[in-house]
Amino acid sequence: MFTKILVPLDGSTLSEKALPYAIGLAQTTGAGIVLARVADKSEIHSVHDVEKLLQEIEDYLHRVRNYIANTSTHFQLPASRMECYAIHGHATQEVCNLARSTGADVVVMTTHGRSGLSRLATGSISGQIIHSIGMPVVLVRPQVSDSNSELLQETLLSLGEPCETWMESLHRPTSSILVPMDGSDGAATALAPAMQLAARTGATIHLISAVSAVDLVGYGYLLGTPYGARGVEDLEEENRKHAQNYLESISRQIVAAGLAAPIKVIKSGDADQVVLDYARSTRPLAIVIATHSRGLIGQFLLGSIAEKVMRESHLPVMMVAYTAPILTEDVLIGTTTTGA
Repeated sequence: MFTKILVPLDGSTLSEKALPYAIGLAQTTGAGIVLARVADKSEIHSVHDVEKLLQEIEDYLHRVRNYIANTSTHFQLPASRMECYAIHGHATQEVCNLARSTGADVVVMTTHGRSGLSRLATGSISGQIIHSIGMPVVLVRPQVSDSNSELLQETLLSLGEPCETWMESLHRPTSSILVPMDGSDGAATALAPAMQLAARTGATIHLISAVSAVDLVGYGYLLGTPYGARGVEDLEEENRKHAQNYLESISRQIVAAGLAAPIKVIKSGDADQVVLDYARSTRPLAIVIATHSRGLIGQFLLGSIAEKVMRESHLPVMMVAYTAPILTEDVLIGTTTTGA
């Protein structure tokens, strides 16, 4: 994994704000980059429109590639490590097809944009691409500038927060990757790509689990028949021990794969707030989180906690579609699913 990074663009400043993150990952992992822009069918009314629009898109992508190849900023990448694809059709389907045909193994994109591909990161279409593309999708929610006329040069020269802090952490010896774990098979799916990213960047994995307070009503406080304070404390302690044992078992698998022993964190509170607070204090390279479970829904899966973390954090959030995890010493090879 992390041999080729697909970056869908729509020509807007906001979509281009994914580029610093993609370039930073490419520089650190040695990956190549695939720059792509899809002409949506709604913009095409004739064969002439197709030819004209594709030529405009191709010119745009070449300008982006040439600037990155010749820039004097930290975001330089040789042109030989970048590919450009101007395509037309249904945006979600074409991006998925392009990812497979080019051999990309991870997608990096922003969660906002102006048109076309901007819709990939919102609503049901976001779920469609994440669950259909068969590879992790890194979503970035950039700070929104007052103007959408910012040039690519300005984007890379004046990054501002949070990208500048993220770039610093990318090259920091103590960099980390945050992996929320809730004990479900779905959440464990995030482990393989997190380990692959750690292997390529040298970052330490931080495993975090949230222990929620016991539901007092559910344990006998209904109708004035309390379960008992001691009983509640015992239940909460049992939950904490279960989480500790679970993280220990995951930790052993990470160490067996040749990676540094992870940091294990167990905190009490709502899962989304626990993850967000810890991420703000540690500034990880990425939060790697599963997005869907075919069976029981874990507390960290898309539709609940994952969406909140992505919505409230400016850190890159790597979404990993659920697949039955295969956690062995060969986990660095990884497995993914192409269906939801």
